[in-house]
Amino acid sequence: MNIYQYTAYNNPLGAKKIINHYGQQAIKRPDLLARQLATCVVENGKEALMFVCEMHPDYKLITDYTEYKAKQDAEKLKANNPFASAEGEELLSAVKNIKSETSVSPKSEKTELLIIGGVVVVALALIMKK
Repeated sequence: MNIYQYTAYNNPLGAKKIINHYGQQAIKRPDLLARQLATCVVENGKEALMFVCEMHPDYKLITDYTEYKAKQDAEKLKANNPFASAEGEELLSAVKNIKSETSVSPKSEKTELLIIGGVVVVALALIMKK
């Protein structure tokens, strides 16, 4: 049994909704309804397939299991990979600490610029005097 048959037999109202959405008249027999669903997917592609998936009778169960499995896989990854759990906050705070330790205050920057400017002026005066 494929997804179209399963949906048509177990959720005929949902199957009819899909078929009517794409402008066809839904047939009451589940075997023909399944064929109509398959035709809708062939003609309308991924959008129709996602619509069929949403109407699947076990959609909630499948999504719950997928979320559970994804969380389980993420926990395994965190346990096996020390960098997978690294958060940006720790890194940002470490960078801020380093910057604050090595940063120069605005007053000392101005003082340094004045000293350099003074040295350049004295050097130019010496060169011009000769």
